[in-house]
Amino acid sequence: MKFISKYQFHLISCGIIALVIGFLFQKPLTGEYTFGGPDSLSPSAVHQGITLAEEEYGKYPLWLPWIFSGLPSVHSFQNISDYYFPNFLLNFLKSIGIPGFWNYIFHFILAGMGVFAILSNLGINRYSALFGGISFALMPYLITMVVHGHGSQMMTTAWIPWVIWSILRLFE
Repeated sequence: MKFISKYQFHLISCGIIALVIGFLFQKPLTGEYTFGGPDSLSPSAVHQGITLAEEEYGKYPLWLPWIFSGLPSVHSFQNISDYYFPNFLLNFLKSIGIPGFWNYIFHFILAGMGVFAILSNLGINRYSALFGGISFALMPYLITMVVHGHGSQMMTTAWIPWVIWSILRLFE
Protein backbone atom coordinates (compact mmCIF):
# COMPACT_ATOMS: atom_id res chain seq x y z
CA MET A 1 0.00 0.00 0.00
CA LYS A 2 2.92 2.33 0.67
CA PHE A 3 4.08 1.75 -2.90
CA ILE A 4 0.75 2.92 -4.30
CA SER A 5 0.62 6.00 -2.09
CA LYS A 6 4.25 6.83 -2.91
CA TYR A 7 3.70 6.59 -6.67
CA GLN A 8 0.04 7.64 -6.77
CA PHE A 9 0.63 10.66 -9.02
CA HIS A 10 2.80 8.55 -11.32
CA LEU A 11 -0.01 6.02 -11.73
CA ILE A 12 -2.56 8.79 -12.26
CA SER A 13 -0.23 10.38 -14.83
CA CYS A 14 0.09 7.07 -16.67
CA GLY A 15 -3.70 6.85 -16.74
CA ILE A 16 -4.03 10.43 -18.01
CA ILE A 17 -1.49 9.81 -20.78
CA ALA A 18 -3.33 6.61 -21.71
CA LEU A 19 -6.69 8.43 -21.77
CA VAL A 20 -5.38 11.27 -23.95
CA ILE A 21 -3.80 8.83 -26.40
CA GLY A 22 -6.89 6.61 -26.32
CA PHE A 23 -9.14 9.57 -27.08
CA LEU A 24 -7.00 10.78 -29.96
CA PHE A 25 -6.53 7.31 -31.47
CA GLN A 26 -9.95 5.85 -30.75
CA LYS A 27 -10.62 4.57 -34.29
CA PRO A 28 -7.27 2.77 -34.72
CA LEU A 29 -7.69 1.31 -31.22
CA THR A 30 -10.91 -0.40 -32.16
CA GLY A 31 -9.45 -1.68 -35.41
CA GLU A 32 -11.86 0.46 -37.45
CA TYR A 33 -8.92 2.26 -39.09
CA THR A 34 -5.28 1.34 -39.41
CA PHE A 35 -2.14 3.29 -40.07
CA GLY A 36 -0.38 1.82 -43.01
CA GLY A 37 2.21 2.94 -45.45
CA PRO A 38 4.25 1.17 -48.07
CA ASP A 39 7.09 0.60 -45.63
CA SER A 40 4.80 -1.37 -43.33
CA LEU A 41 3.64 -3.65 -46.15
CA SER A 42 7.09 -4.84 -47.20
CA PRO A 43 8.08 -6.49 -43.88
CA SER A 44 4.71 -8.15 -43.70
CA ALA A 45 5.18 -9.62 -47.20
CA VAL A 46 8.67 -10.84 -46.29
CA HIS A 47 7.35 -12.46 -43.11
CA GLN A 48 4.61 -14.15 -45.11
CA GLY A 49 7.20 -15.48 -47.59
CA ILE A 50 9.38 -16.80 -44.76
CA THR A 51 6.38 -18.50 -43.15
CA LEU A 52 5.30 -20.13 -46.42
CA ALA A 53 8.85 -21.32 -47.18
CA GLU A 54 9.18 -22.68 -43.65
CA GLU A 55 5.91 -24.59 -44.01
CA GLU A 56 6.85 -25.96 -47.44
CA TYR A 57 10.41 -27.09 -46.64
CA GLY A 58 10.07 -27.77 -42.92
CA LYS A 59 12.89 -25.45 -41.87
CA TYR A 60 13.71 -21.77 -41.76
CA PRO A 61 14.92 -20.55 -45.18
CA LEU A 62 18.57 -19.54 -45.28
CA TRP A 63 18.16 -17.42 -48.41
CA LEU A 64 15.47 -14.83 -49.16
CA PRO A 65 15.33 -14.53 -52.97
CA TRP A 66 12.64 -11.83 -53.02
CA ILE A 67 14.68 -9.15 -51.17
CA PHE A 68 17.39 -7.15 -52.98
CA SER A 69 17.71 -9.89 -55.64
CA GLY A 70 18.60 -12.27 -52.83
CA LEU A 71 19.59 -11.85 -49.18
CA PRO A 72 20.92 -14.35 -46.66
CA SER A 73 18.42 -14.74 -43.86
CA VAL A 74 21.04 -15.55 -41.24
CA HIS A 75 21.69 -12.44 -39.13
CA SER A 76 19.44 -10.33 -41.38
CA PHE A 77 17.15 -9.26 -38.49
CA GLN A 78 14.06 -10.51 -40.32
CA ASN A 79 12.50 -11.99 -37.17
CA ILE A 80 14.16 -9.76 -34.59
CA SER A 81 10.81 -8.90 -33.01
CA ASP A 82 10.61 -12.49 -31.77
CA TYR A 83 13.36 -11.55 -29.29
CA TYR A 84 11.74 -8.31 -28.09
CA PHE A 85 10.18 -9.14 -24.71
CA PRO A 86 7.11 -6.83 -24.87
CA ASN A 87 6.25 -8.55 -28.15
CA PHE A 88 5.28 -11.74 -26.30
CA LEU A 89 2.49 -9.93 -24.44
CA LEU A 90 1.46 -7.89 -27.46
CA ASN A 91 1.30 -11.00 -29.70
CA PHE A 92 -0.89 -12.67 -27.08
CA LEU A 93 -3.24 -9.69 -27.14
CA LYS A 94 -3.36 -9.89 -30.95
CA SER A 95 -4.15 -13.61 -30.77
CA ILE A 96 -7.27 -12.91 -28.69
CA GLY A 97 -8.52 -10.35 -31.20
CA ILE A 98 -7.16 -7.04 -29.90
CA PRO A 99 -6.02 -4.82 -32.81
CA GLY A 100 -2.27 -4.62 -33.45
CA PHE A 101 -2.34 -0.84 -32.99
CA TRP A 102 -2.30 -1.46 -29.22
CA ASN A 103 1.38 -2.26 -29.69
CA TYR A 104 1.95 1.37 -30.64
CA ILE A 105 -0.30 2.66 -27.86
CA PHE A 106 1.81 0.77 -25.33
CA HIS A 107 4.93 2.43 -26.70
CA PHE A 108 3.36 5.90 -26.80
CA ILE A 109 2.48 5.51 -23.11
CA LEU A 110 5.96 4.16 -22.39
CA ALA A 111 7.52 7.17 -24.13
CA GLY A 112 5.33 9.65 -22.28
CA MET A 113 6.00 8.06 -18.91
CA GLY A 114 9.73 8.05 -19.66
CA VAL A 115 9.80 11.81 -20.17
CA PHE A 116 7.57 12.22 -17.10
CA ALA A 117 10.10 10.17 -15.10
CA ILE A 118 13.05 12.26 -16.34
CA LEU A 119 11.36 15.56 -15.56
CA SER A 120 10.19 14.35 -12.14
CA ASN A 121 13.71 13.14 -11.39
CA LEU A 122 15.06 16.58 -12.30
CA GLY A 123 12.71 18.17 -9.76
CA ILE A 124 10.32 19.73 -12.27
CA ASN A 125 6.79 20.49 -11.04
CA ARG A 126 4.72 17.31 -11.41
CA TYR A 127 2.07 18.96 -13.59
CA SER A 128 4.76 20.33 -15.88
CA ALA A 129 6.33 16.86 -15.97
CA LEU A 130 2.95 15.40 -16.94
CA PHE A 131 2.58 18.01 -19.71
CA GLY A 132 6.08 17.14 -20.94
CA GLY A 133 5.22 13.44 -20.98
CA ILE A 134 2.00 14.01 -22.92
CA SER A 135 3.81 16.33 -25.33
CA PHE A 136 6.52 13.76 -26.04
CA ALA A 137 4.03 10.91 -26.46
CA LEU A 138 2.04 12.97 -28.96
CA MET A 139 5.03 14.41 -30.79
CA PRO A 140 4.10 14.53 -34.50
CA TYR A 141 7.44 13.03 -35.52
CA LEU A 142 6.77 10.01 -33.30
CA ILE A 143 3.28 9.52 -34.71
CA THR A 144 4.50 9.99 -38.28
CA MET A 145 6.94 7.13 -37.80
CA VAL A 146 3.97 4.82 -37.22
CA VAL A 147 1.94 6.27 -40.09
CA HIS A 148 4.72 5.64 -42.61
CA GLY A 149 5.53 2.13 -41.44
CA HIS A 150 8.52 2.78 -39.20
CA GLY A 151 7.01 1.33 -36.04
CA SER A 152 10.30 -0.18 -34.87
CA GLN A 153 11.91 3.27 -34.95
CA MET A 154 9.06 4.62 -32.83
CA MET A 155 9.44 1.74 -30.39
CA THR A 156 13.17 2.45 -30.11
CA THR A 157 12.47 6.14 -29.55
CA ALA A 158 10.04 5.22 -26.76
CA TRP A 159 12.88 3.62 -24.79
CA ILE A 160 15.30 6.57 -25.14
CA PRO A 161 13.80 8.58 -22.23
CA TRP A 162 14.14 5.52 -19.99
CA VAL A 163 17.80 5.16 -20.97
CA ILE A 164 18.39 8.83 -20.13
CA TRP A 165 16.47 8.44 -16.85
CA SER A 166 18.62 5.40 -15.96
CA ILE A 167 21.84 7.30 -16.68
CA LEU A 168 20.67 10.21 -14.53
CA ARG A 169 19.79 7.82 -11.71
CA LEU A 170 23.15 6.09 -12.06
CA PHE A 171 25.04 9.33 -11.48
CA GLU A 172 22.94 10.49 -8.50
